[in-house]
Amino acid sequence: MKKTALVFMVGMVATTSSAQVTSRYVYDSMGRLVGTGASGSVNSGNTVHVTYDDAGNRVNYQSTNEIIQISTGQQINSPDGRFRLVQQTDGNLVLYFGGSPLWANYAFGSNFTTYFQSDGNLVTYSPSGPVWNSETNAIGARLALQNDGNLVIYDLDDRVVWSTNTGGH
Repeated sequence: MKKTALVFMVGMVATTSSAQVTSRYVYDSMGRLVGTGASGSVNSGNTVHVTYDDAGNRVNYQSTNEIIQISTGQQINSPDGRFRLVQQTDGNLVLYFGGSPLWANYAFGSNFTTYFQSDGNLVTYSPSGPVWNSETNAIGARLALQNDGNLVIYDLDDRVVWSTNTGGH
């Protein structure tokens, strides 16, 4: 089922703190809710995807938390295990195919951590602040290290908003 571009962004400022909560809602061409995402609240990183059958009945409701943290020495792997994204001890975030690097963010230093944040931005932080980011802003986005070797950020509509362009392996 094709989704339409009907999207609502809601911003609210809490009166008891200075935190801003932003929610994103996506509807299909029939006006049914098919996705939500939140940022800036206790529900940061939570996304919900809803699918319907041909009769219009809700058949799938999937809720996930998309925030990812990769600390020094940690990695995430593709589903088939052939590719891995590693936060190296030298601070560099590197995508490997076996022992061969395919992509790197070239951020060097010690004690770096990379986060896929609730706002859809992939950011590498040093102890003193951010040193690299994907420059994406897609509330409800998800990060995927795919079996073809491409690291991709998909928005709530499943559109690619950023990638390493390393697919095809």
